[in-house]
Parts: sequence; C-alpha cells; structure tokens
Amino acid sequence: MVSLQYLRVLWLEDGGCILFNSFDKRISGIEPASTGRLAEDLIAGKTARAASGQEEALAVIHSIAGHTAPFPYSHPNVSAKRFGKVIILCPSGRCSMACRYCSGNARNDTGRLMDWPLARAALDFFFAHTNETGPYTLQFHGAGEPMMNPGIVKKAIEYAGNITSQRGQVLYTRISTNGFYSEDTARWMADTFSHISLSLDGPPEIHNLQRIAENGDGTYETVIRSLRIFEEKGVLKRINAVITEQGINDMEKIIRHIRSVSGIKQLRLLPMEYCGRCETTDMDPLNFNLFTRNLEKLLPEAASLGLELLSPLEYVDSYLEYYCHACGGTMCVAPHGRISTCIEVMDESSGADELLIGAYQDNQIVIDWDRVMSLRKRNYRSIESCKECTFRNNCSGNCLVRAARKNGTVMSADRDSCERTKRLLSKRYTDMANMSGLLPFISPWNKEHE
Repeated sequence: MVSLQYLRVLWLEDGGCILFNSFDKRISGIEPASTGRLAEDLIAGKTARAASGQEEALAVIHSIAGHTAPFPYSHPNVSAKRFGKVIILCPSGRCSMACRYCSGNARNDTGRLMDWPLARAALDFFFAHTNETGPYTLQFHGAGEPMMNPGIVKKAIEYAGNITSQRGQVLYTRISTNGFYSEDTARWMADTFSHISLSLDGPPEIHNLQRIAENGDGTYETVIRSLRIFEEKGVLKRINAVITEQGINDMEKIIRHIRSVSGIKQLRLLPMEYCGRCETTDMDPLNFNLFTRNLEKLLPEAASLGLELLSPLEYVDSYLEYYCHACGGTMCVAPHGRISTCIEVMDESSGADELLIGAYQDNQIVIDWDRVMSLRKRNYRSIESCKECTFRNNCSGNCLVRAARKNGTVMSADRDSCERTKRLLSKRYTDMANMSGLLPFISPWNKEHE
C-alpha cells in the first residue's frame, strides 16, 4: 500500500508545485496546481480516490510517496535513561593554534586538560547507559585541539576498545582536528582512527590569515602534511572550512583549492558564528545572507568537482525527526567535567544552558535525566513554526544552540536560519525538479554518501 507519511508539497510562485519525499529521496518534476491540491487532500485523508481524469496526477503522487514503512529512527526512547551509541570526549581546552574566530572563549578556563579518572568515569557511565549492541563510536572534539592531550586520547581508545571487545561489538573512532602537530603524531592518528575530519580554510593566503599558530605564524604547510598522511591511509573523510568575512567572496576559490589538494568527497562549509574569540579580535560578523547567496551559486560547481557540500543551511538530502543528537541523544564531556549534549556547549558561557545535562562530581558522573527527557521532546512537532512547514523533516527546527542564542531557549527555532533554509531548499528542489523532467516521475538523490 502507498504510504503518504513522507510526501511533501512545495508550492511555487507561479502556481505550480513540486512533490518530494526526502526520506526515500524522491522528487517529481514541476507539476500543475491540481496535482498539488490532490496530494494535499490525500495526505489529509480527504480524498479516497482520484476523480475521473486525475489518474496521471495520482500516478505521480504514488511514485513520489512510495511504500515506505514507519521511520526507523534510532533516537533513544523519550523516557529511557540511556544514550545513543556515540560518546564525545573533549580532552583538551588547550590548542596548538590561535584561530581568530575560535568559538571557544579564551577568557574562560581554556587551559584545562581532561584527566584519566574523568575520562574513565565517563566511558564507564556511557557503556552502562547505552544499548548492549553496537557498533559504538568514540569521538574526540574541541574545546581545544584533542591531540594536545594525547595520553588521554590513547588510553580512552584502548579502554573503550576493551569494553566493546568483551561485548563482541565494534568500536569506531573519530576525531575532529586542526592537523597542526608533528609528523609522528599524524602517522599515529592515521593508523588509529576510523574517521578524521580536518580543518582547512582554503588556500594559504586565507588559511594563514585565520588559522594561525600561537606565535602568529601560518599553519597551512603543516596541515597539508597531515592531510596527505591521512589520505594515504584512507581515513580522511571530511574537510571543514570556516567561512568568514575575509573569505566570503572567495568561496569558489576555497572549494577549488581544497579539491586540488584532496580527494575527499565531503566538504563542510561552516559560516562563522560571532562568539568566543572573534568577540575579542578584529573579526567582522558574517553576512549570512551573502553566505547563503554564494552557497547557492556554488552547488553546481561543487557537484562538477565531485564534492558534496555540507552546510548548516542545506538539508536537501536529509530526513530528520530531530535536528541532531543534541536533542538528548548523546553525552559530550568537557575537559573540566561538565556534560552536555552538544560540542558547542562546554559551560554556561555558551548561551545554551539547557544543553548542560550533568557533571563529574565526587568521582562519579551525575546526569539530570529530567533535562535529558525534556530535550528529547524538541523536534518539529514541539515547535509551533515547524509543524506545518514544508521542510519540517529536512531540518526539524534547525540548530539548538543558534535558537537558544537568538531566542533564549532551545525549544524554539531561529527565525533567520529558517528563512535561509527555506530559500535555499526551495531553489535546490526547483533545480532538481527541472532536471527530473527528463525522467518518468522520479529523480532519486545520489545515495553514495549514506
């Protein structure tokens, strides 16, 4: 039987429409308004069958709707006192760089290093409060650069590996890193990690302006050395590039340069958030509207280069019940022992206190499960502006941290992000629908990255 659960109708300014199903990655061509009205009636249960003469429209609707079973989402049960299968350790508040836009606030305890009792307690708690079956993921991220605390990284991987082996399960290891360390360190990482995300802001004249060493020198050459070592082992899976006002008009140059030095398939373009260190430097706030316009122009260029561009504003390939695991799905442990559900939230200075769910106290992990349960209710159904949005399952309320900084609570949607997302997705779907006119009814997305 045809399922209409994932069918959506995008209305165009000229009165036409596009039908899409982001769960099954299906999209129609540009369809007449009558097809859209029939689809909406069917979704609402108002029409049991198509009237005479609407058979072709019904065929299009059924082709896009598909026959999908209920969404097999892995988010923990709202009332279960357990997390998902990912734990994030932030072992260092120190960094080998002094990036001009760093979201970490240099005035607040950035010199702390995680100690082993904390790391061990966090891992013990996680494995006691997650599924019995894996695979599991142990991820290392900032406050600072994780490899500024290599001893803890190595011990945590060994310790978690022993636990998963005893369970007969698999452990994946991931790290987000700046690439600025010795060649020996880079080679150890290449031999150890399953997935490495590396920060590279583009060609040297841009990268060295933004991502500098503590002594003020550029870091580009060392990062490129690390990149090549990671690629030799096949563990470099993604490059992250932060777009600032200095590089906003050179975004094509940035992606072309990154393609010239790397064969990666995924490039995440991150618009600079005006917080942390950029508030104490001469960094200008980013023009988000210009970023969105430039990103729109870049998408065909990126596709021609074999790059999948990822961005907080672009969810054309996504079907989400929750925006991310910050909705009560994971535990992220800061160097000093605070525990949140998001890597951007290390303490109260983040502007998103609701994501702080616990701490390391008296040699044990203490979690406020009531707060975790509350976060698990944060999805498109709980946000009034999302309930009827055409793209409600593409972003499901968007970033919790941005919403909290704008509105004072994560239980809301950032209006500016919503408008940019709607604009970008409308253009993407329209472009895809125009191309799908060459095919009968349906144009699947490229699923290679899934």
